[in-house]
Amino acid sequence: MGMRRAVGGWALLLAGVFLVAVGCGAPETADVGVPGDSCPRIVENGGDVIPDPPDGVAACPPGDCNYQSQEGCSDDTTCQPTRVAGTTDLVPSCVPAGTRGTGDTCDATNPCVRGHFCAQGYCRKLCCGQDWSACDEGESCFRSLSLRLDNDVVDSGAWLCFPINTCDVLTSATCDPQGYDCKVVDPRGLEACIPPSPEQLGEPCSSANACARGLTCVGDPGEARCRRLCRAEECGEPSCPEEEGVCVHFNRNPPLVGECTPGF
Repeated sequence: MGMRRAVGGWALLLAGVFLVAVGCGAPETADVGVPGDSCPRIVENGGDVIPDPPDGVAACPPGDCNYQSQEGCSDDTTCQPTRVAGTTDLVPSCVPAGTRGTGDTCDATNPCVRGHFCAQGYCRKLCCGQDWSACDEGESCFRSLSLRLDNDVVDSGAWLCFPINTCDVLTSATCDPQGYDCKVVDPRGLEACIPPSPEQLGEPCSSANACARGLTCVGDPGEARCRRLCRAEECGEPSCPEEEGVCVHFNRNPPLVGECTPGF
């Protein structure tokens, strides 16, 4: 860190934690409805390949230590975002580790174990670059971590592991009390409640999460558009309007969920 001096301070870091959900084939086999059925045709296997997880360790910002691997810190310390004295910069630095584990409540006097961060009163495992392989079973790396420093909200470069498969993308009912939408949060078709996005049907989008409720972002970077989600089972609802194509389940979708896909 050169001549800059990093200062810790749980009170500072815990005072303002902002979690931002970010973020997002060719058909192989298809099961179609019988001609004459009253229900719309569906495609139960549209294919596509789930990519390998990103290299989270390499995606972490440089510093004295690594948020995801914890390399650079001793066993009794943990790598966390730390403010550089006299600035609003955050750098990875080692601070004393606590005893609270994943999902445990935490605060300034009850810090989290090595590799975790106290976010909104609970210990969450640190990760980088949406690398879901860094998370425990039942969680994914889909919330970025920003901290309030004075009047600024600063991106730490770290992400956090949160529980997945906690909702249904076709209803979002369990997310309503938070004012959130249920969205697909990584390429494996896993769902979670995240803040809503404004992009509407057919509008450009930049990630799997960046579309309004009931929609998903599909397409190559720079060309992606919001597409309607549908129930990929016989006579399932919601179904696809005829002008939006056929309900096709891809590997990137949750079970029995598809996308209204033209051209099938």
